[in-house]
Amino acid sequence: MKRPRVLLADDHVMLLEALAHVDSRRFDIVGTAHDGWTLVEMANKHHPDVIVLDISMPNLKWNRRGSYSQKKKVSSRKLVFSDNTW
Repeated sequence: MKRPRVLLADDHVMLLEALAHVDSRRFDIVGTAHDGWTLVEMANKHHPDVIVLDISMPNLKWNRRGSYSQKKKVSSRKLVFSDNTW
């Protein structure tokens, strides 16, 4: 069975590295991003099945409906959102 291709995005480097280590056992991690612009670039380059991201990252804007409002569209089929507001 094909493992899902996952892109991880968070501006907290330690959390991003921990997620990549844990998730790599079940998923193929295709890349990581530290801000919204890099997220869009990586998503369009690698076409992941799932994107796990922190919606409060720099350079990442969401409208009230949860739609991504950058100029380029993300081509992923699924988005999983997390918010690290501690």
